[in-house]
Amino acid sequence: TDSADLLNVFTDRVNDVSRLSEYCVNGYTVRVSNTAEAEDDYYLKFVGDGDMSGSGVWEETYKPGIEVDYNPYSMPHQIVRLFDENGNIYFRVSPVDWEPRLVGDEITNPTPSFVGQGINKILLYRNRLVMLSDQNIIMSRPGDFFNFWGKTALTISPVDPIDLSTSSSTPTSIYNGVEVNAGLLVFGEEEQFLVTTDNDVFTADTAKVLTTSRYGYNVATSPVSMGTTVGFVNN
Repeated sequence: TDSADLLNVFTDRVNDVSRLSEYCVNGYTVRVSNTAEAEDDYYLKFVGDGDMSGSGVWEETYKPGIEVDYNPYSMPHQIVRLFDENGNIYFRVSPVDWEPRLVGDEITNPTPSFVGQGINKILLYRNRLVMLSDQNIIMSRPGDFFNFWGKTALTISPVDPIDLSTSSSTPTSIYNGVEVNAGLLVFGEEEQFLVTTDNDVFTADTAKVLTTSRYGYNVATSPVSMGTTVGFVNN
């Protein structure tokens, strides 16, 4: 046997997962750098059998020290309709149990652009929860309304969240939106955009934002779908 096969040493970084041992300290994290490009790095954590050091498996995780949670008290809250023991309806207002970031870093799984910004409107579109924040349209994972993080840092997935920025010569904050046949029509104070796709599948790779019109819009009102047209109040 080649003596090089008898001992394999690594610290907190490897360039090939084959160098990782099936025995390690429980919770130990390494950075996997397959190429010289930092954009494709990812992180693995050792999960020991029975949460003990020794034998176990390596699972994808997030970069050590990175922020993985939101402050739930500065995020939108939820109103839930409930029934008491007598069948009477009451409502509970509470923070949302937002999903944390489980994998990646700020390059492979960046923080949603609404963090640190105000949220102007919350909508539903294509089975995704949509946040309109500043110049951005941010959508959750489909069917997972409280999850705005990617599933894996290794590849792009159709269920990844979508974070789009409007493209305009004049910075335009987005305040409202309404679903139309062609996509999601969103309204800025002086400009309107259409979130759409040319593909059958609506994903982070296929979604795009197009300028549709430049009308004044009263941000204190909501646009209304009227079938083939949309009505809104001019400012």
